Amino acid sequence: MLGSAKVPYIFKLKKAIVDLFAYFFWYLPFFTIVLIFAVGHRHLFPSSHHADVGLNTEIFNAGADMKYMGDMYYSGIGIKSNKQIAANWYLKAADTGDSAAAYVLGKMLITGDGVAIDASQGLHFIQQAAENGNREAQNFLGVCLLNGQGVAKDQTQAFAWFMKAAQQGLAEAQKNAGLMFFQGYGNLELAIKLLNQAANQGIAEAQTRLGLMYEDGEYLGKDIPLALFWYQKAAEQHDTVALRRLHELSINKSKAKPVVSNSK
Repeated sequence: MLGSAKVPYIFKLKKAIVDLFAYFFWYLPFFTIVLIFAVGHRHLFPSSHHADVGLNTEIFNAGADMKYMGDMYYSGIGIKSNKQIAANWYLKAADTGDSAAAYVLGKMLITGDGVAIDASQGLHFIQQAAENGNREAQNFLGVCLLNGQGVAKDQTQAFAWFMKAAQQGLAEAQKNAGLMFFQGYGNLELAIKLLNQAANQGIAEAQTRLGLMYEDGEYLGKDIPLALFWYQKAAEQHDTVALRRLHELSINKSKAKPVVSNSK
């Protein structure tokens, strides 16, 4: 009798163990997913819980998180793109000192990208980002000052901002600062250094400028092979000046008279 009583007990024990494994491997993940969705959904998609997502400040407190929300709405990552809502998130992030958000918001306001144009306010955010060390904002501010876009032209200040961004390795700023040598800023050694840095990072305009300098030999020693090298690099990016110079040089080469030796 005792032995027969153990059989159903062992059977029940085995069944309990199997049920336990089933719970952990089947049911627990299911409920975990449901829980994550229920809790996380309001964080990832706050618009479904708040009529005005732009005013929802309870979910994210960090500027980086607010900037990320702005990026999601700007690009339509997982949700419908809405640049006005994106601007609201960027504004909140900028108010926390996030320079990347201030830069993006400033550009949106200056160019009217999804929001009403407000050049004055846009420059305020660009300046804020630039002063906080954002290299893209520093370069953009330099362009505005160079061209008088929304602000009085000031080449000296433009060069200064280009240099700040160039020193942080921004290729576009290296090119801009290098080209200002031809307007009387910096010196030849610095210009060549900056243009080479930009050219080696793939900036076509810098590559073409180096090609021109090597071709005419005014600032650098005349070196046609090096000129062709940089023209080719820029031409691969469809730079029209480089394409034209390559064409002209190939025509001149075909017209060159062959050297005939008089030796017998």
